[in-house]
Amino acid sequence: MVKQKGRISAKEIEKFAIQLSHHKQKRGIFVALSFLQSAQSEAELKQTDGLEIVFLSAKELLRN
Repeated sequence: MVKQKGRISAKEIEKFAIQLSHHKQKRGIFVALSFLQSAQSEAELKQTDGLEIVFLSAKELLRN
């Protein structure tokens, strides 16, 4: 799934987690310009459901 959005919140992480589950995936990498603290908190909550969501900023992606 690819979308353009500035700052990622818990709502986007929830939608991403639903897509991971729908496609029977346990791990996903979310690339964005920036992440709000609520996004990090939501990703931590999803770990209790057995999902791992890795955040990668666009800046980190371009640096590597």
